[in-house]
Amino acid sequence: MNTTRSSRKPGAPGKAELLEMLRAFAGRRILVWADLGVDRYLWGAPKRVSREAPVLILSVRKEWWVPGGGANAVMNLKAMGGDPVPFGAVGSDEDGDRLLACFRERGISVRHIRRVKGFRTVSKTRILAGPETGVKQQVVRFDREEPLPEGIRIEPEADPRAGALVVSDYGYRTVDPALLRRSRFPVPVVVDSRFRLMEFPHAAAVTPNEEEAAAAAGLDIRSDADAEAAGRKILRFLKAGTLLMTRGSRGVLLMESRRPPRAIPAHGDGEVADTTGAGDTVLAAFTLGLAAGFPPGHAAFLANIAGALKVRKLGTATVSVEELRHEIETSL
Repeated sequence: MNTTRSSRKPGAPGKAELLEMLRAFAGRRILVWADLGVDRYLWGAPKRVSREAPVLILSVRKEWWVPGGGANAVMNLKAMGGDPVPFGAVGSDEDGDRLLACFRERGISVRHIRRVKGFRTVSKTRILAGPETGVKQQVVRFDREEPLPEGIRIEPEADPRAGALVVSDYGYRTVDPALLRRSRFPVPVVVDSRFRLMEFPHAAAVTPNEEEAAAAAGLDIRSDADAEAAGRKILRFLKAGTLLMTRGSRGVLLMESRRPPRAIPAHGDGEVADTTGAGDTVLAAFTLGLAAGFPPGHAAFLANIAGALKVRKLGTATVSVEELRHEIETSL
């Protein structure tokens, strides 16, 4: 029995429109100005409690790594059929080698990624514990992070073939808000910023999660009304066109400067394995929808489905255009 519930509401795009949007993603060029990084995972099955200290001993079963930070947005854009062109920096180290090799293997341009001597590629290592067939729980995370050295300037270049510029700002100094304000790129700019959202005025769209929106607006968000108040404050201050706020189990909130707010409930049956990187997945799908010329409501609806598919997966992961197509065809 299929227990998946449809997130469609009156006025939402239908199956045919969503499938048309997916077809329009193919080859869509998106510039990505991003803090790039690597996410490592180490999973162990519980073995016993140490005799020397109250510490759980894990038997290592699997290790893997994936592109992280803004690089995860790049990977999602590619998986959904787009043609991402990243602008960023990595260190002259093993993680930098791995990240560039991964991009090359998937046909992603590395022409605008700078190797910075003496800089260590940002990495986050997550230790997971759990049985073979059960839930894997994150027990600790180790971050190796430092901002780009002063004087290193990464600047995106305009491309007449591009449909949008994504800004994925994790706070490591790759992105310069002042430079973006001066440049006024000729394509829609979609901003996802962890700590500096209010420094990016006049963006076509911003995509904070609820926590980031609360911090940017200086408001506590405890209700739908609070979320809308925060969204209105951000839109007014930034003079932005659209805000897409991800709200976890509450789905997403879409706000446009000249339209009433639209709450899109969470898609699916509520199954959640891991929320890591879900914002990057939503960002990728939403940007591709806008770049393909679809209205924000359509793009937000599809992005909400993409985010629901991501949280069913363990760790930092991508959602492919094939997975989106299957979900649309079977659940709507």
